[in-house]
Amino acid sequence: MSKAFRMLALSGLVLVGLSACVSVPRGQGRGAAVVEQVSESARQAEAARQAWLQAHPNWSFQGRVAISKDRNGGSGRIDWQQDGPRYRVQLSAPVTRQSWVLTGDTTSGAGRLEGLDGGPRSGPDAEQVLLEATGWTIPVKQMPDWVRALRIADDD
Repeated sequence: MSKAFRMLALSGLVLVGLSACVSVPRGQGRGAAVVEQVSESARQAEAARQAWLQAHPNWSFQGRVAISKDRNGGSGRIDWQQDGPRYRVQLSAPVTRQSWVLTGDTTSGAGRLEGLDGGPRSGPDAEQVLLEATGWTIPVKQMPDWVRALRIADDD
């Protein structure tokens, strides 16, 4: 497996949520509709949804992921486990039998990435660990909220 593909696959650990998004080429479709007014019942339903999700910080999901960039690509499985601020995200590629695991804590920001050539990497900033391993800037601290469509708090 090429080094470029490995880096791309690692990026998929955190970008899995994007697999559900679909781009529409320019000139096709009318674009997204802008909602100028939201009903009170819709506002209340969204507030209740967000409150319920925030009250349940332990969750997990499993699924499939497909990753491609230029001529490199592949598919695999993702297993995300969240226990409050602690997370464990595993991406495995069944064809190559490779597996990568990102563990960390969103409170401290620290993270560890396993499955790399040369052994695991860890540091006080999971985003920096991923940047050094993949070359991509990925907002690791915000990903648990983003995956569940929760509002992301400002870091100010």
